[in-house]
Amino acid sequence: MVVAAVIRTVVACRGGAKSLAGEADLFELRPRQGSSKARPLVVRRRDGYLIVAVAADHAKDMRRAVADAHERLEARGELAE
Repeated sequence: MVVAAVIRTVVACRGGAKSLAGEADLFELRPRQGSSKARPLVVRRRDGYLIVAVAADHAKDMRRAVADAHERLEARGELAE
């Protein structure tokens, strides 16, 4: 199940996530050592990571996922300027 894999990745990641070029606070988790097409986009928090969007296929959906992440962070009042 994808959700379980994402949760395991978030727990295992602790401090290691790839930052997205041009995005100040967004990081990309790379499940299965990068062999998974899915890419959760996260922001760091004191107690770990918050998943704000998922690109189902990073080659096709990353722009949409970044836009979704910005929209969700803005709705939460957490969008970095």
